[in-house]
Amino acid sequence: MRKAPEATRPARWSGPVRLLHWTMAGLVLTLLALGFVMTQGTLGGAFDLATSFTLYQWHKWIGLLVLALWLPRLVARGATQAPAALAGWQGRAARAAHGGLYVLMLAMPVTGWLATSASPLHLPLLVPLPVLGPVALPDLIAPDARAYALLSTAHEILAFALIGLVALHVAGAARHALVNRDDTLRRMAP
Repeated sequence: MRKAPEATRPARWSGPVRLLHWTMAGLVLTLLALGFVMTQGTLGGAFDLATSFTLYQWHKWIGLLVLALWLPRLVARGATQAPAALAGWQGRAARAAHGGLYVLMLAMPVTGWLATSASPLHLPLLVPLPVLGPVALPDLIAPDARAYALLSTAHEILAFALIGLVALHVAGAARHALVNRDDTLRRMAP
């Protein structure tokens, strides 16, 4: 898509881009919170097996939803006339952070699916589908304890990278709203 002159660019992102942004933001924050809770247990101790299993299943299902929405979000972003880019170092930092977020929104579910596939417990990755009920997704790799350990560690490291980028993204948005008092945050406001 050719870039339009800055004067003819829209003041806000399109409705589909904003809807996908906020939907995925909610899903990613939910995933991060679930990931923390399910791996740390409760403040008073560990969860029982049934609760732990349920939390892991919700984490997997929401992760798959993020994976399913990733390409439509990328397509909507690419097909939409973007508001004018920020200038200078802020624009470069914003582009780098957004690029990192897109990479992590793909890498996190993929490493999670791979780790689930490689798990020595080999629990199927079940997705609840309307009418059909739970459907098992195929394993991406064979069960392997070493691969599971590596992929689980990679998934955890990527989670901390995602937390850092999300914090940076929120801090940048807050800076524009509270310090710069410009329209940057309004461009993505619901």
